[in-house]
Amino acid sequence: MRKETKIVLCIVISILIFSSATLISIGLYGKNDNATFDEDVVIVLGCAVKGTKVSNHLANRLDAAFEYHTKNPNALIVVSGGQGPNEDITEALAMETYLVNKGTPIGKIIKEEASTSTYENLLYSQNILKNIFNDSYKAAIITNDFHIYRSQLIAKKLGFSATHYHADTEPIYMPYNYSREALSIIKFFITGK
Repeated sequence: MRKETKIVLCIVISILIFSSATLISIGLYGKNDNATFDEDVVIVLGCAVKGTKVSNHLANRLDAAFEYHTKNPNALIVVSGGQGPNEDITEALAMETYLVNKGTPIGKIIKEEASTSTYENLLYSQNILKNIFNDSYKAAIITNDFHIYRSQLIAKKLGFSATHYHADTEPIYMPYNYSREALSIIKFFITGK
């Protein structure tokens, strides 16, 4: 084997090891919930809606929100997400419908229907909450395990601290979602969003 080939092979192996370690760390961080169940509000981050039906990832997030609600029924639930391509309604409306159908009181749900990204989910939800709580509230973020780390980075950048409560990701979706999320984290460090 030529020297140049060995160097390239060592670089590729190093990148793969680093990438794998990073993805494992993201996953472990995301599964390590720190919600205390005395938060005033939970923010459920949006995800794709197919027509009017929530996607599997979004259903998992909403199931986690409902589970959280059973442990802390006093907390408000902000469902956050605008209307994207191939979506007949806003993600927030689909999320509200899903939660109400599970038994969540509609009076506990607040819709944020303008956001189109995780950054906007948190920014616009924060703006709504400032009007309700005057900056004095405890929040938890609910999203899929692979998405927790970046969500926490964005919340910190926006100047509010929040605990988190994760939704699981089906194993079949893990390679794609974790790889995509790693790229989104790099993008966050470059653009701040």
